[in-house]
Amino acid sequence: MDILKEELEEYGCVLDVAVGTGKWAKPLQDAGFVVVGLDISRKMLAKACEKQTENLILGDACVLPFQSSAFGASISVTTLHLIKDTYQKDGQENLHGSAKF
Repeated sequence: MDILKEELEEYGCVLDVAVGTGKWAKPLQDAGFVVVGLDISRKMLAKACEKQTENLILGDACVLPFQSSAFGASISVTTLHLIKDTYQKDGQENLHGSAKF
């Protein structure tokens, strides 16, 4: 987690694609990061809510409901292998020019 925090510290809002139970989003939020969590599963979002993870959105990672350049960084742990290459490209378009994916 410390390495992730170091990598993200220069970026503003972070998108956690397929946030699941909030395993990564919640500790980042607790550390002061603004994190928006997106997941297609209501059950997973409910578990994240139980952990008091904030800024959760029900949505499909393959059709991101955000404007281009809305986030400074995006994380997605154990998710990208489930998403087609064309959708990964779309996900990168939601980051601003100096952002990491």
